[in-house]
Amino acid sequence: MNELSEQLYNLFEKFQSISSEYADYKELLLDDFNTELAEDSFKTLKLLNTGRKIWSLTKFKFFMKGLNNNTSENNIQKLITYVDNKDKAEFITSTFEKILLSNSKMSCCTMGLMLNSMCENKKDISQENLVILQALSMMNDYDIINFTHLMSISPWKKNKQYKTIKSCDIQGCVNKFNDTQRGINLTINLLEKYGLIETNGEVDLSMDSDDVDFSSAEYEKYNEFNYLSKKLYEYTKKIVQI
Repeated sequence: MNELSEQLYNLFEKFQSISSEYADYKELLLDDFNTELAEDSFKTLKLLNTGRKIWSLTKFKFFMKGLNNNTSENNIQKLITYVDNKDKAEFITSTFEKILLSNSKMSCCTMGLMLNSMCENKKDISQENLVILQALSMMNDYDIINFTHLMSISPWKKNKQYKTIKSCDIQGCVNKFNDTQRGINLTINLLEKYGLIETNGEVDLSMDSDDVDFSSAEYEKYNEFNYLSKKLYEYTKKIVQI
């Protein structure tokens, strides 16, 4: 863990070289992270609640697992190489903060997978990255599993921007994966709140040509996965068995 602490220090050194905004609180950030992560420092660890310490270490290890996907490495060197502007520095510090506040190890692993992809493809930070990161910070393990199952239960139609969530899809997840309908609906509500699911609708007109008073109109609402969900699914399907 000494190597990881040293790499964290180097990472924040690079943040400081990019933006002076990090100069005043770099040591504070490093002290906080070393408190959470330095397994070999008894004087630091004794300040932490044992359960909180173990959970924080577990979450960061799952993040590292995602960050180093398909490699034998276990470090953050690729983050140090990746950071070359203020936006990237802010995104990574925000990710670290969300890891420590997260209540989901699977969500932390997904954050690592997303950053791994961004590092490998040398992508700049986009609004889509920020929205997905915020959603992940609010998702628990059940949400990650429910979302992945629901995305996998039926194909995304070719050349379609959205994927409609049908009642038969929900029931399919219940039958195939033993998910619960209530749990799936909770996940749908959360993803809708954070922009990964959109609610649309259509009007069904039934006109009576003989008597207009007998005509009717019904508005049917339905939920749809959008392109952000499609992007998130590319990460979560690597860690959820389908």
